[in-house]
Amino acid sequence: MQTEHETDVCGECLLHPPQWDRLYCVSDYSDPLREYINKLKYAQQFWLAQDLGVLLSKHIPEPAPLILPVPLHWKRFWWRSYNQSDHLGWTLEREFNLKSSTTHCNNKILKRVKATRPQQGLSRSFRQTNLLGAFKITQPIKEKHVALVDDVVTTGATINLLCVELRKAGVERIDVYTVCRTGRS
Repeated sequence: MQTEHETDVCGECLLHPPQWDRLYCVSDYSDPLREYINKLKYAQQFWLAQDLGVLLSKHIPEPAPLILPVPLHWKRFWWRSYNQSDHLGWTLEREFNLKSSTTHCNNKILKRVKATRPQQGLSRSFRQTNLLGAFKITQPIKEKHVALVDDVVTTGATINLLCVELRKAGVERIDVYTVCRTGRS
């Protein structure tokens, strides 16, 4: 949940603890960022990930050594022709490494193996079940600290599911890098 002031734990997180350790975002999901994100995702304007990634990088004080973009199923990737999370991840990698960090973005480790309905517009409870069995880890992960990157986090269902898989793979610290965060619905 977006808070007016920076906080370590929000009320929603106290009631329903997420699977990640820290979430970094630029703002809530409102204009002008909402418009940018919609153009990025739905109007083939993938270059907007550059501006959004630079903006997001300024909110992350200690980058994870490994950035993992939230994957698209191959059918959605084929329809859209790119994954906006990949572009955000590559921009973050470049920005962090310009500041002497050693960060790598890898979009091959996480794979979406099940086509699901888009999460947008679904109820919180349906989002939770919509994604069951949708992801798998395709390679061993050496890093104990990783970051998941996505454009928007709404209920956290996608990110939580990925975090569970990453914990099973031995990851100890998981950050989430997202441009916008919405209230839970």
